[in-house]
Amino acid sequence: MNLQPQSRNLILIFALSLFSLVLNAEDTSIYIESMSNSSNVAILGTQVSNTVEAGQVLNPGNRLQTRDSSARIVYPDGSLVTLGKNSEVEIKNSEEDSGTKKPISISFLKTGFIHARIHHQDGDSPHFYIETRTAVVGVRGTEFTLSSSESEEAKIHVLEGKVAFAVDHSKIETAAQNVSTGQLANSKAGAITPPEVFNLAEYRKTLSVSHPEVHKLIYNKIKNHAEATQTRHKSRRRHK
Repeated sequence: MNLQPQSRNLILIFALSLFSLVLNAEDTSIYIESMSNSSNVAILGTQVSNTVEAGQVLNPGNRLQTRDSSARIVYPDGSLVTLGKNSEVEIKNSEEDSGTKKPISISFLKTGFIHARIHHQDGDSPHFYIETRTAVVGVRGTEFTLSSSESEEAKIHVLEGKVAFAVDHSKIETAAQNVSTGQLANSKAGAITPPEVFNLAEYRKTLSVSHPEVHKLIYNKIKNHAEATQTRHKSRRRHK
């Protein structure tokens, strides 16, 4: 059957649109992009497998735990969170902003150290939250590090952009400390300390010494990205 050029173009447009929909559906998952040592990474919670591999999907309620390793998580909007050694992050249920109808990502840093590079979205309200035992970070799009200790103290260093740092979600809009590029703040004893200036260039250098496994994942190109994507698609089918 010979198709007219116009018909062929319509079929091609339809096929590309369908392919785009499939890609968007695939990209709604949160998954592990890479690890420095997979044997020292565990996924805790429900519906988990015994092995951990790049591309594996993280479901709400799953807790990613590192020991002598680091791991990088990719969120649906392209935001990246890299865990340092001896850290644990829980993926909490995503919510929808009642006003903008855009998705809001919420994760919980139980203990340890993370580096986050959060994708910027338009709007005045944060769309990405990371909680600790004593504080919550509201992010619109920025780069920062966050640590949470066993003593329940949390510390944030903002490397680029601005975050809202508060003792809980109810204070994000009204009583948060706005911490900007080159500033740090702490949460302790139920309060957030005023932002302090730190040497940004020096701090970036010290990351390679204090957290070399995180530095490697942040600044080195990930060679197995294609493999991680393929594994992610398989993992989605296994864990749905």
